[in-house]
Amino acid sequence: MNKENNAMFLEQLKRIATYLDGLDPATRIVISAHIHPDGDAYGSMLGLCLGLRSQGFNAFCTGFSELRPEYAFLQGMEYVISHEELQESDFLIVLDCNGVKRLPEQLQESFPKIGVALCIDHHMGYKEGFAQEALIDEGAAATSELVYQLLAAMPRTKFDAAIAEALWVGIVTDTGRYAYSCTSPLTLEVGAKLLAEGVRSEYINEQVYGSQPLKRLKLQQRLISSITVEAQGKIAIGFLTSEDFAAEGCVGSDSENFVDVVRSIRGVEMAAFIRQPEPSAPVNISLRTKEPYDAAAICAKLGGGGHIRAAGASINGATLDEVCAQLRDILCSL
Repeated sequence: MNKENNAMFLEQLKRIATYLDGLDPATRIVISAHIHPDGDAYGSMLGLCLGLRSQGFNAFCTGFSELRPEYAFLQGMEYVISHEELQESDFLIVLDCNGVKRLPEQLQESFPKIGVALCIDHHMGYKEGFAQEALIDEGAAATSELVYQLLAAMPRTKFDAAIAEALWVGIVTDTGRYAYSCTSPLTLEVGAKLLAEGVRSEYINEQVYGSQPLKRLKLQQRLISSITVEAQGKIAIGFLTSEDFAAEGCVGSDSENFVDVVRSIRGVEMAAFIRQPEPSAPVNISLRTKEPYDAAAICAKLGGGGHIRAAGASINGATLDEVCAQLRDILCSL
């Protein structure tokens, strides 16, 4: 981010912090994220919820009923409410999500009545008008990084280990444990401040990355068997069918980050993981690229989006084989 854009962002951050700080404490703040939450979605939601509650606000989360096993240690689940409990008077904050189509399905139904008061996101392609107010920084490593900056700008925030661990999970998972190119000096500064609040980094690493059920490994084995490499090793595509998921007793979330298996192949510059967890489910694409290929631009051709190096798309009305063929044609044409 250049100096001019940084100054504009800091001014926007200060304005939104003041805006939230001035809310009536009786206001019910409800926080959601995108459909099928990942580490950054869970972390930013729970971190913001706990951070606002530390200031005396009446904050809750929605859009999920339980945490995936690797995130089960995160605190704040007692503040998660169901879609049925939403009220038209709620102050809705949406995190890590830049448009209506990426909201949880049930929340999409409520969106016209409630509306989004504030959106905080780091993805490309924010849809103007989606929220009344927006804090967007496409250069941020994770939405959790933005949430930390917002909470730090609110003078009444009382940081503790629970808030810090939620935000740490969001940043660690979206940066590949601080290894991806999105990691900036600010990202490391925020990480250091979270560690100072008592983050159990070794414990979290073991929970998130070092412990997984056997069925997930067997599902990964099926993915490896499906991988094809093309264009002199520049392109790699792997996929999982609904039959693969059923055979191992798995669901879609069991294949989270499987694209990293495909991208780990030496020499690959464009790596795609395509999955359809259930016969009637949309076909999902996860794409990772290296310079000079733009993952977001590629996925935009399929109705998706994301970041330059990491993007995705969800396609209805097409078979997995059709999506594989379409994506292969696009990649091979570059």
